[in-house]
Amino acid sequence: MDMNIKNIDNFGELFTEWKKSQLNDRLYDKLQQYCSNLKQDAFACDGIVDDAMYSNCDFHVLYVMSESNADEYVKRVENQSEWDLNNEFRRFSDKGEDWPSRLKTKICEMQRIILKTETGIDVGIREAAKTIAVMNLNKRGGGKSISNKYLLEYFEPYVEKHQDFIKREVEIINPDLIICCGNVPFDLMKKYGLTKVYKDKAIHMWHPSYTQIPKGRVESENCISKSITIRRYIGKFEEKYRDFKMNQ
Repeated sequence: MDMNIKNIDNFGELFTEWKKSQLNDRLYDKLQQYCSNLKQDAFACDGIVDDAMYSNCDFHVLYVMSESNADEYVKRVENQSEWDLNNEFRRFSDKGEDWPSRLKTKICEMQRIILKTETGIDVGIREAAKTIAVMNLNKRGGGKSISNKYLLEYFEPYVEKHQDFIKREVEIINPDLIICCGNVPFDLMKKYGLTKVYKDKAIHMWHPSYTQIPKGRVESENCISKSITIRRYIGKFEEKYRDFKMNQ
């Protein structure tokens, strides 16, 4: 890891340097072929949703995703260089707003189960939103899905180019557990050694926006949500979480 990045100990400085690197990574023209509504300086900050709640929590969980959906991204922010994923979770915690895929609800349902298992504390969905850390690998944002061509031509080159920043963000967050939401973040975090420092602390889970869940899936009995799709999603998570705990 670059020593200048290694010595950064806060998100503000890390993201400032990351933005500079991103402006010079020569990948923007390639992104335009897939997502033309993002500006070159687009940057979605993330990290710890609520510093006090995260610090006071006895078990720290990081949820890693691929990128922000640019369609949602540009609707929510006037200045694309100042978008913050943490604000989305704070808004959800305060008002219960969520995206159509119920992404935040699913993440917070997973968090509820983890906290109850690891600490014995039973929290609601909205309270859970402020106990997490969350990050996207691609801070520019992208499309609704990741095709193989996009993965090869833009997304993986982005992760390779900025892997020191990604690794340093994970180190600053310092989680006890990492939930890799989707195949892309799980595979690339492993490929580039981004979870090496947290060996045996990563779970591979479906992306929260995934809705094509087979009808035969078991519904979670611990899920607060009444949505069948969400209950099946959390049922799958409980399977993976049990397997993870048994193999520790």
